[in-house]
Amino acid sequence: RKEMTDILGSSIEIMNLTPERVIVSFANKMKKSVPVILNKDINFKQTFWLANEIKLIPSSVMIFGEESFLDSISHIMTDLLKLNELDRNQVYELPLVLPDGLKCNTNSVLVELNVESFIEEVIIQEVEIRNLKEGYSMKLFPRDVSVSLRMPKNIYQLLKTNFLRLYIDAADLRDQKTIPIHYDNLPEKVKVERIYPNHLEFLLIKE
Repeated sequence: RKEMTDILGSSIEIMNLTPERVIVSFANKMKKSVPVILNKDINFKQTFWLANEIKLIPSSVMIFGEESFLDSISHIMTDLLKLNELDRNQVYELPLVLPDGLKCNTNSVLVELNVESFIEEVIIQEVEIRNLKEGYSMKLFPRDVSVSLRMPKNIYQLLKTNFLRLYIDAADLRDQKTIPIHYDNLPEKVKVERIYPNHLEFLLIKE
């Protein structure tokens, strides 16, 4: 009361204060680094796709809040990025969606999208047999399958026709009628879109 009187001056007399006390709640504030997750709905123009992974800057943020609250937070989402017919590189600034009671060292992140054109190629490839037990032979039906591949236009001419290896793993054999096709030796940026058929019938012969 004396401190308030000193501020107001001697011409004013304080008769009463209500309430005379206030209750202040204290909580232990902590900080924590968490990854940023992009909330996205992106559709590309025909024959376009991402040239590489979407880049977030920063990819993680520092959040501040009560310790018990921070323990329940594993990531922070961005606002929705909705794009249609995307066919060129883009950079967007997106706000972060922060739960009530949470503070962050930034309110937004940059989203970098690098886009390139691709082509689709269909090849016919023979399926190899691997890990066949000694004393057995195996016939596959069919032996040749159709593979749809997608790749950037700029590397199409660099690919050899025999770069892809299709195989079945005879070690996977159980009591089944068909066996799945696997693949390896796939160059970077080449994507297997479809293998048809993707399971083969087989005949296992003991020699």
